[in-house]
Amino acid sequence: MTTSFTLRPAIPADAAFLAECLIAIARSVRDRPGSAYNVRLPAVVTPREFEYALGFLQSPEKLPLIAQEDGRSERKVGCLLAEITESSVPALTAEKVGSIAALWVSPEFREKGIGKSLTAQAEEWFREKGVRFAELSYGADSETAGAAWTAQGYAPFRVFAVKDLEAGKR
Repeated sequence: MTTSFTLRPAIPADAAFLAECLIAIARSVRDRPGSAYNVRLPAVVTPREFEYALGFLQSPEKLPLIAQEDGRSERKVGCLLAEITESSVPALTAEKVGSIAALWVSPEFREKGIGKSLTAQAEEWFREKGVRFAELSYGADSETAGAAWTAQGYAPFRVFAVKDLEAGKR
C-alpha cells in the first residue's frame, strides 16, 4: 500500500506536535551509550521545547514544516525545523547558512520519502532566501541518520565533540 502525504507550513496549532517531535528525537538517542548529553535529554515535553517550537512559528527567518498523512485522518507523521543563521564554522560566520535544526518522521512512515521531501522543501526555501550552504548535525553513532543524510548529499564536515566535566567528580 502506498502512503500519500502532504507537506505544509506549520501553524500555531502545531506547536505541541513540533515540541513532541523534538522529544521524539531526544528519546531516540537518550538510551544510547557514549555521550553524557544523552542521559540529560528530556523524555517528555517541557516548556523549553514548546517555546523553541513557537520560535519557529514566529520568525520569517525560520521554516517549520509538517508532513501529514493524506485521507480522513490527516495524521501528522513528521516535521522539519529549518532556519537561516550564521554558520557554525567560525571562519564563515559572515555568510548566512541554512540550518536544519530538526527532522523527525514517525518510525512507521520512514523510507517512504517523507524526510527527503521535507528536506527538499527546506533546501528550496534556503535557495529562495539566497543561501548557498545548508548545515545540520546528527548523532555520530546513529547509522540511520548518517545513511539518510548521506543519501541526500550531506557529508560530514566537522565533528562536534563533548566532554562531561562532572564525570571525574563523582
